[in-house]
Amino acid sequence: MGYLICDKCEGYYELQDGESPEDFDVCECGGRLKYAENLNSIKKEKLICPSCGVEIQNDTKFCGNCGKSIPIEAKKSSQKSSVTNQGVGILKELKKIKDKFLNSSFRTKIISTSSVFVLLILVFVILSGNTAATQYNDNNISFDYPKDWKIGYQNSGEIMFDYPSQISRAEIKSYPLDSDYLQMLKNDGFTKKTLNGYTYYEKRSTGGTKTLNTGIFVKDKNGWTIVIAGDKDQANNAFNMIINSFRIQ
Repeated sequence: MGYLICDKCEGYYELQDGESPEDFDVCECGGRLKYAENLNSIKKEKLICPSCGVEIQNDTKFCGNCGKSIPIEAKKSSQKSSVTNQGVGILKELKKIKDKFLNSSFRTKIISTSSVFVLLILVFVILSGNTAATQYNDNNISFDYPKDWKIGYQNSGEIMFDYPSQISRAEIKSYPLDSDYLQMLKNDGFTKKTLNGYTYYEKRSTGGTKTLNTGIFVKDKNGWTIVIAGDKDQANNAFNMIINSFRIQ
């Protein structure tokens, strides 16, 4: 059956019966998934930061998590990470929805029935855009997020939210970035611009009533990836709130 390997976090996912590489879009961290017959190709030594214990790339001079310099004799690790079934499952379903939406015969069914209906949608969007916010602030980043969300998990460089049923995924993660990865983002359809004074990459994939939004802020070769997925209106409102208020300390 083979495996899908992320070229960013080097996690892997074993394909199940009936699944193919075309069923999946990207890894939950935003990286590209590549197919391999076995796991030998992902065995790769990595450095571990002696200060905070976070796994880092071999050629990294400074830890992207704690910012401290990495000594040459830093302990090496050959551990393998795994892309979670939940993460790839969500991406798989979103890819199916997106492919269906892009089909011309399906798009023709999405029509406006009356000017009154359009007006009601516009009123709903305006009202939902005024969602009350809660502010997050630590020594590294700050941003606003919807007041009815809660932070369910928080660790060094990673924040995962507890969210309403209309949202299927909401997380923020920090990664060290290099020029090759940034070029890969451009090739993968990400749009580059400046937002809040930072270099910013964004990709929004929408199908029907669902959307998967990914935004990456870049500063000093470190990246903060924001991923929000779910019902289009709620996910877009939450995503816009977070990215427009996002600041790096």
